[in-house]
Amino acid sequence: MSKKVVVAPQTPRRITIFLPFLPPSTNHSHMIAHRGKGVWRIRRPETVEFMENVAMAMVGMVPLEGPVGVEYVFSFADRRRDVENALKTLSDSLSATNEQKKSGAATGYILHNDRQIEELHAYKKVVGKSGILGVEILAWTL
Repeated sequence: MSKKVVVAPQTPRRITIFLPFLPPSTNHSHMIAHRGKGVWRIRRPETVEFMENVAMAMVGMVPLEGPVGVEYVFSFADRRRDVENALKTLSDSLSATNEQKKSGAATGYILHNDRQIEELHAYKKVVGKSGILGVEILAWTL
């Protein structure tokens, strides 16, 4: 990842992060896989890559405890992008995955579980093709 992730100094109750990349739409984040007699819904490779990049940006941060509020400010090139479809993948990325927790490699997250989110605000900015695309995340304890 060649783009720079900006992390503001961390306080015990508030975390601010700017990610210079956008989450994949929820509509395109999963695919169906047939394994044996079962059918499974699995994450697409681009979704896994996005989640890994978010985790790398948050390595060393202390997760927030208890209920939290989250604010997302998405910077898009044009108005066609849908904020709502970006929310689920991004919120999932803020917490450790079950695989990380089982392996003991659960670093790089700011929530223990996305169920901690009790307040959510999302905004869309259109910055044009020459603007910096990405998402600013502000999380705080309630």
